[in-house]
This record gives sequence, C-alpha cells and structure tokens, in this order.
Amino acid sequence: MYNNRLRPSTLFGLSLLLLAVTTTAIWLGALFDSTAQALDVPGLIVLGLGLGSSVLSFLFFARVRWVRVTTSVLLHSLIVMLAVVLCTIRIDHGTVGMKVFAAALFFLGAGACVVGILVLHGTGMKVDLAGQTESPAEAAR
Repeated sequence: MYNNRLRPSTLFGLSLLLLAVTTTAIWLGALFDSTAQALDVPGLIVLGLGLGSSVLSFLFFARVRWVRVTTSVLLHSLIVMLAVVLCTIRIDHGTVGMKVFAAALFFLGAGACVVGILVLHGTGMKVDLAGQTESPAEAAR
C-alpha cells in the first residue's frame, strides 16, 4: 500500500517529535534567560505542550490503536482553546498590527490543527493504525 518506507503514523509521529523538540528548546531558552520566567504559567504551558507531544509521538511510533482518536479529540479541543484565547486577550496599545498579528497566529494554529485532524481521519492513517497491510479497497481488487 505504501510507496515509500514511512508509514503515515511514523510520519505523524516525526512531526509531533519535531514539535516537542521545538517547544522544549523554547522553554530551555526561557529557563536560561534572566528576564524570562520559564516557571510561570505560559512557560509551563509550553513545557506541557512539549512533553505531551513527545509522549504522543512515541505512541504513534508504537502504532497504538487508540492514539488516533485521542489525538483527534485533543486537536479539536485545542482549536476551541485557541479561539477562547483570541477572544480573551487584551491588546492595550490597540494597534491594528498587533490585532492582525494575534488573528494570524490564531488562524495559523487552527489551520495546523485542522490539517492534523484531516490526516488523522484519512484512510491511510486508519489502515496503518489498524495493523492491516493494505486498504480494504486494495484487498477487493
């Protein structure tokens, strides 16, 4: 079924591992910066995102069946949380550029979540995590 050596679950796990490494590097940079506070709420959120992404990536590498549904629920709830954050942030300076920047970050994050959801619900991911060697359509041929 796969024309390349990377299965969809492995590729998704690699992208989650890249996210985990990136967020951990951001948190470590804030930890060693004297002006940033890595142990306050935003820093702990970044650290939690990194640790959660690394756990999910290893579950995708192990091809655990239930990780697809769990990750889909998490991505759906992340879109809602991004929308709540966008509605509750207060930009005191009121510049149009900052408001556009905040909206652009929301759409970037929400778009990445939607792409992840579409990948998770694709036929290739379902077949891969079900442990089948080929899709039902290919087996009928």
